[in-house]
Parts: sequence; structure tokens; C-alpha cells
Amino acid sequence: MNTSARKTWLRRGLGRTEVIVIVSVVAAVAVVGCLGSTFLAGLLLPALGKARQNALSLKDKAQLREMHQAMALLNSGLGGDFPTPGLVVLGGSQGEEDYGLNHSANLYSLLVAQNYVSPEILVGTTEVNPSISVKLDYDYGSHDPAAGVFWDPTFVMHIHDPSVGANGSYAHLAFVGDRRDRWRNTMDPAVPIFATRGVENGLGPGNPEYDRSPTLRLHGSPRQWVGHLVFNDNHTETWSSPTISIPSLVFDDGSGPRPDNIFAAEFDHPNGRQAAGDVFLGVFISATEFTVQDVYDPLE
Repeated sequence: MNTSARKTWLRRGLGRTEVIVIVSVVAAVAVVGCLGSTFLAGLLLPALGKARQNALSLKDKAQLREMHQAMALLNSGLGGDFPTPGLVVLGGSQGEEDYGLNHSANLYSLLVAQNYVSPEILVGTTEVNPSISVKLDYDYGSHDPAAGVFWDPTFVMHIHDPSVGANGSYAHLAFVGDRRDRWRNTMDPAVPIFATRGVENGLGPGNPEYDRSPTLRLHGSPRQWVGHLVFNDNHTETWSSPTISIPSLVFDDGSGPRPDNIFAAEFDHPNGRQAAGDVFLGVFISATEFTVQDVYDPLE
């Protein structure tokens, strides 16, 4: 191309055909780029979400372990017994235990009041129940042993009732009746003390209590309960099972030994005393000397 022709071409700029070709190439590159980004996002986002969920679940497991460690520290002044609200109010004096105080809200509020755990530790990192929240306004000033007040009485554990709400996420071993025999620092590796909340009555798949329980979404898919347990020797385990029956933990109701479903109160003694051999974990809103009232998440 001579100099004159080249100047003429430069002066007229890009022709229609060249513009169409360039626009087409740019559009094609953009489309491929978008498709590639979408494809990569489709691969990465679920993986990132899973990694985040696993990290939160591990932190939740650590919180359960921290709660048990707090109990072990606090029991040093209680003769080996774990904190028991009905006894703590006696302040070391002789008297009759107030069994009606031995429920979940008072237990957890007592741990916070004595600065063994923070209110944040009591709420799971994977919590799905909108009625459960950290008690940010915990009244530490209410702790006044001289006046017989040992914890914030406004701390609640009504996980079943949105109108009341709850300030904690975790299930714990019932400590009434014969089950009090296990409410000690026994270092027993077979007995769980705290756990992820379970399904009502320990029922399995095929029952609405299981299939529609929001607890299935705490640590796994919405089709399989997965949860963490911390045992009395402070080791933790993660379980994935339709019903949580620990093979090494058995009880005998007179018909022979069988694995213990830890989320079911499987039998009582004839005299009304709940059997020590039947481990039972849950969230409890009231108690008597021998019994507790357990509550569960509203079904979805």
C-alpha cells in the first residue's frame, strides 16, 4: 500500500465490516467470559458455602466442650457435683434443695453469672431457630448471694415458644431423680453431658417429629440429623444417625439391656424416680425432684 492510499484508509476510519467483526469478537469474548465465570461460580460457591458451614460447625463443637470445661471448674467447690441451681441457692448452708430450680434456664444463667461462660457461648454458631438469641443484656448486677439471687432470672430457654424465646441452644443431661447420680465429674467417657438439640422423643425418620424438625439443619442436610456430643471425660464426638443410641451406653428396664436413646426418657422407676441408667438429654423448662418438662423446636 503506497503512502497516499494508507493515508486515505486511515482517514476514512474503520469500515462497517470491520466494526461488525470487532464487535462480534468482543461480544464473543464477553459471553465466553461470563459463561466461564458462571461455571466457576457454580463450582466454587457451593464449596465455599460448605467450607463455611463446616467451620461454624467446628466452632459450635468447641463451644460445647468449653461449657463442659466450665462445669468441671465450677464443681471444684461443690464436692464433685456439677452446678445444681437448687443447691446453689443454699449458699453452702444446710437446708432442703429447691428442686423446682433445676431446669435449663437456671443452669445456663448460673454459668454466666459466675463468669464461667459468656452469653455468646450458649448460642450455637449454626442456630436455625429464630426464637433463640444471645442475651446481650444479661444482668450481672442481679448476682447478689446475700439477697439469695445467684443469676439473672430473666434468662429463658423456651425454644418451643416464639412469644417467650430462648437464650441458649444446647441440650444437657437431666439432673433429677436417679439421673443425679451422673451429674458429677465422673470422667465417664460413655456418658454425654451436653449435645446438639435432638428430635422429640428420639424418634427416627418417617415420624413428623423427625422429618419436620429444624434440628436436622443445624449441622447437616435437612434429611439427616447430625450433632455434636461432649462426654463426661470432655472428649467430643460428632454423630450422624436417625436415632442417637450409643452402643456402649445401655440400660435395662427389666426386659434386658438395650442401647440407650439419649434423646428419649425411655422409662421411669415404678416409684416415679427416673432411672439413672436411662441417660436423657434435652431442654427443660421446669423440674421437680423426680421429673422434668422437656420442650422441642416447633416443627417446620
